[in-house]
Amino acid sequence: MLRQNEKELVISDSDIEVAIAHLNSLPQTVTCDMPKKWAKQQFIEWLKESLPNNIEYGVNFDVATGIFGHIVPLGHGYSMHSDDNRYLIILSVRSVDTDLSNLNKL
Repeated sequence: MLRQNEKELVISDSDIEVAIAHLNSLPQTVTCDMPKKWAKQQFIEWLKESLPNNIEYGVNFDVATGIFGHIVPLGHGYSMHSDDNRYLIILSVRSVDTDLSNLNKL
């Protein structure tokens, strides 16, 4: 149950679908052989387990192999959507390893 000052966390189906597709592309994954509904529920459980203790705007965290979560206000980046006191978890997927032999100075 949420405390009075805590915002509800939500995630879009499109983020979940991309995350599962990434996991299914890995050599060893349990979600590949699951029905889609089960894989979605399994991913949501992993996401819940990976949530940091400090839930606030700008917090980033590891979710699974190559998948990272970012906490933003719902409507972040959408000018027509107002903040309705919920946080949206958006996911980043990284499917390649960093090549440390070819770095660029900034």
